[in-house]
Amino acid sequence: MLASLLALAGALKKGNVTINGDLRVVGGLSVNHIVSSSLSVNGSITVSGAIKTGFIRAQAAKFLVLETTQLASPSGSVQVAGDLDMRSGASAAASFLEVGTLQTERLVQHRQRQWALVHHDDFESGAQQDWLHADDSAGVPASFVQLSSGGGGAHLGGHCQTAGTTVRRRFDNLPQHTHLRLQARYHFIDSWEGETAFLQIDGQTAWMDSADSRSGPPGINVAGGPTPERRWGVPVDVVMPHDGATALIEFGSNLDQDACDESFGVDDVQLHVR
Repeated sequence: MLASLLALAGALKKGNVTINGDLRVVGGLSVNHIVSSSLSVNGSITVSGAIKTGFIRAQAAKFLVLETTQLASPSGSVQVAGDLDMRSGASAAASFLEVGTLQTERLVQHRQRQWALVHHDDFESGAQQDWLHADDSAGVPASFVQLSSGGGGAHLGGHCQTAGTTVRRRFDNLPQHTHLRLQARYHFIDSWEGETAFLQIDGQTAWMDSADSRSGPPGINVAGGPTPERRWGVPVDVVMPHDGATALIEFGSNLDQDACDESFGVDDVQLHVR
């Protein structure tokens, strides 16, 4: 009987293989290549041993364990609907993963959720309509904050633009999180005399610093008027508990002179959540 089946299989021409019932192999199924314009199994294929083949292509496949030297897709994209667990055991160290580009909404390393960058404003692409001056006491609507150049690139506000005021942006539709991290660089421009710079998040002061152009090491004039800048690109890096879907970020100062005499600028604003 088996010999007859093998002889019949050898006589068949290449084409479609259709199995209307179940194909059940008690041992192992071993082939060099499976190629078909249409391989249809209306029932199920059950292999108690192993399927070994040099090539197999399927629109959908389900495995308890898949061992392969290469996983590829005709579109160039491989999607994993659930979790990608690369551990060989519950307590084993993670295996090695090497990729050109990794995009993920959440990264967990050693059971610790990592920071996810959700916004980055470097102010190099032109006008910023998301950053506004605060409303003044006369009730004049907030206006867009202009950009300035100097010190190696463009920045928000700056000489003759921002002094004793605040610039703000509301970030909406933040992903689910428990903490927020805000990083930026703050420019103290021209003749600061001990005044205070600050950052507020949702109305809560998260960072403060000051500068005095009358003392300290000599500065370099990189922006604004003739007074050298003694503090330029001062790093801001704050972390705070936060779980809301929106966050109001405000940078400001209590400068009391005209913005053409003393001012501030902000650059490289990065908002992270985890």
